Amino acid sequence: MTPNAISEIQTEVHAATSQPTQKEEGRTALWQSVRSIVNSQRQAPPLRSVPRTGGPLPLAQERLWLLHQLEPDSSTYNKSIVQRLKGPLNVAALEQSFNELLRRHEVLRTTFTMVDGQAFQRITPAQTLRLSVTDLQKIPEHWKRSSPIGKNNWVPTFPD
Repeated sequence: MTPNAISEIQTEVHAATSQPTQKEEGRTALWQSVRSIVNSQRQAPPLRSVPRTGGPLPLAQERLWLLHQLEPDSSTYNKSIVQRLKGPLNVAALEQSFNELLRRHEVLRTTFTMVDGQAFQRITPAQTLRLSVTDLQKIPEHWKRSSPIGKNNWVPTFPD
């Protein structure tokens, strides 16, 4: 093989391997789309909350409220849980997280009430939640498993 032929082969191999593959082109296009979306969101006006205090129930809520009227002791849509945590607990961070959830989500602050025979939702202002922490480390193991702590903190569905 002549040096000229070797040079041509090397040039063709380099050209073939330096061209982006279809997969690389797709990845590049995807990242360009992501950047475009992120940039457009940065330019969008900020969301502002609209103060609301309540109003008539939407149909989905009215259906659940009616089911509760028929079976007031049912907790089908309202589950209370007790969570056993192991290890160090940052109570302040956990409280802050729950309080932020309550502040952001009206549904967690909404109760139902009757006004002139019609069910209405009432959205209460965000309150500061204080967690009750019970350290069970020094309690005998058999008491830990049967502790009624969570049962005493149960909240009924649709409180007035």
